[in-house]
Amino acid sequence: MNLQSLTTAEIRKLQSSAADELARRHEADVKDTENRVREQFRAELAGIAGRLEIRQAAAFPKAATPANGNGASAKLATKAVRKTSKAPVKYRDDAGHSWSGRGKQPRWLSQLIAGGAELKDFRVQA
Repeated sequence: MNLQSLTTAEIRKLQSSAADELARRHEADVKDTENRVREQFRAELAGIAGRLEIRQAAAFPKAATPANGNGASAKLATKAVRKTSKAPVKYRDDAGHSWSGRGKQPRWLSQLIAGGAELKDFRVQA
């Protein structure tokens, strides 16, 4: 293309078209790079989750996938949650306080024992 043979209006139109095309290509390059980095990040998280024996479903919930339109604003839940059952009650008083026998003795029980009661008085019959 010989720019010398073009008029000023044609050169400005060409300049505008070139700027639009550069902006479109830049946006496409940015999206491609984001997708590539996102996939690398997912692969690394999956490897970590596998090493920690975390279920992949817990590490990558459906709500946080870019396919839902949430994109970068969605946070990946990567923290594993251990499901534990609640310990059965072993001690209970008349006021409804209860204690499983695990951990530090609760204040209500310590006060009753200090007042002369015995621990076995509060034992729940199974």
